[in-house]
Amino acid sequence: MLKFFRNITNLPDSLGYLLAVLAWALWVPDILQTPTNISLYFSIALCLINGFLFVHTCQKGGFIQTFSPLPLFVFFLWFSAFKQWHTDIYIHIAVLVWLIITRLIQDSFRSERAMKPVYITSLLLSVCSLFMPQTILLIPIVWIGIIERRAWQGRVVLATLLAIATIAICFSIAFYFNLIDIYTFAEISSGQWFSDSMLLIVLLSITLLFAVIALPSYMKENTNQRFLILWAMITFISTMLLGTYHLARFPSVLCLALLASVALQTYCFTSVKSVLTGILFLLQVPLAATVWYFL
Repeated sequence: MLKFFRNITNLPDSLGYLLAVLAWALWVPDILQTPTNISLYFSIALCLINGFLFVHTCQKGGFIQTFSPLPLFVFFLWFSAFKQWHTDIYIHIAVLVWLIITRLIQDSFRSERAMKPVYITSLLLSVCSLFMPQTILLIPIVWIGIIERRAWQGRVVLATLLAIATIAICFSIAFYFNLIDIYTFAEISSGQWFSDSMLLIVLLSITLLFAVIALPSYMKENTNQRFLILWAMITFISTMLLGTYHLARFPSVLCLALLASVALQTYCFTSVKSVLTGILFLLQVPLAATVWYFL
């Protein structure tokens, strides 16, 4: 029996893909209720893209040695479980941007050209801040990632300021010539956000449990794996603090906490073989279904 729980995550690829497809069943009620909602279909497309990019990032970071449907299943399951985000395009855009940022920082290990990924990441966050002002507060997390990748240089701060200035100048010019309406951005960034504090409790409980499981094997892993584990924990702690500070205005930050939680779960299911991880894997679907039903 113990061997069964320890090896339960060694799923055949066909079964893993089937589970990943079945996870989308949580979107069906929204599709049936609002079949003409364009935002819903954009969210579905973005979620699909994010899922495969997430698997690619895990594979690049050594979480999984070969392409596996298991991370895909975990990602789709949890991003389907929070039904309040099914029609919120900005949530999925924030996840996409953060996955791109993660890939850029991954590739900057001991690089003398760290300014380029920092400039691009700061540029992306600055653009996002036009629609979601809180994302500008994530730039220090990028700096921490650069430091951890041993690519920090004094010019990193300069690259960040240059990226912010670039977006500020472009925005100011467009506004001056009436090419954009500032009220449009104000309306977008003050939408109806999901503000249920239960989200914080669910994310905190799940992630702390998996972090405790991941920590003992942290030092045994190679540099790339350690970076992704540490990066997930830093992202989770930082975004949870921001979300706790102003929950109603920070849904696009809290979705990054969910992304970090999914990353830690993926690592535990694919790299830490134990009875506890096997039991937690079996609880994934009922737990996600409970979140979907009550939240």
